[in-house]
Amino acid sequence: MKLAKPTFKIPPQLFDAVYKLPSWQKLLILLAAWSIPIALFWFLFLSARLGEIDSISSKLPRLKQEIAVLEAKSKRLPELEQELTVMEGILKKAVRLLPQKEDIPSVLTEISSLGNEARLEFVSFQPKKEQPVDFYAAIPVSMEFRGPFHNTLVFFDRISRMARIVHIKEVTMGKAQESTEVWSQTGSNHPQKAGGTPKTAGASPGAQEAKTGGVGVQRGSNWVIKTKCTAVTYRFLSPEEQRALKSKNANRNRRR
Repeated sequence: MKLAKPTFKIPPQLFDAVYKLPSWQKLLILLAAWSIPIALFWFLFLSARLGEIDSISSKLPRLKQEIAVLEAKSKRLPELEQELTVMEGILKKAVRLLPQKEDIPSVLTEISSLGNEARLEFVSFQPKKEQPVDFYAAIPVSMEFRGPFHNTLVFFDRISRMARIVHIKEVTMGKAQESTEVWSQTGSNHPQKAGGTPKTAGASPGAQEAKTGGVGVQRGSNWVIKTKCTAVTYRFLSPEEQRALKSKNANRNRRR
């Protein structure tokens, strides 16, 4: 079965009617035959595409600028990575200087251990209530201890070399008193009684050390000072604690 091909033929009557029209009417029909398809093509297809082209063209300068910025950043990527590594190192140091809450007991233990290593005799060691300030909290520790002046300086020097931030404040020293105890920098943590090894008049410090058989035992002068001071260490406040502190300060300002 063969399908018949569609054919389109102009009716003879229409052709004859158009042929008999005046020339100006023929010209109008010709113009309409050309202008109507062109107008339909313009409004239905071409105008929308031209609008998209204009929109894309207007975005080109901005897109080129963004591409240039991204290319410049890509060239600086190794430098930025190096800066990031440096900032991470600074952050780690900051975390060591200002510990988190769970690290505070170890900091206080370290301070106490440094005092024992300096051969000081602690009378009291009392952490006080922390004082929140902005993004950190100050934690004061009231201390009172006995020992020779040199040992006290050694203790303060070792505290200044700690990885954490610890400030020594409100230092008061009592009047030096002569003691019958032997204070050692390398012996036990506590002073020892002179006992059966009395101090010999006119003997040199080296000779006195030889009699005790110890190393670093100070017998030249047993003058002991009682020192009171406050050691202040610090810790970071968590974001929740910072928000609570800001809310508390805001409420306090409203009441005023």
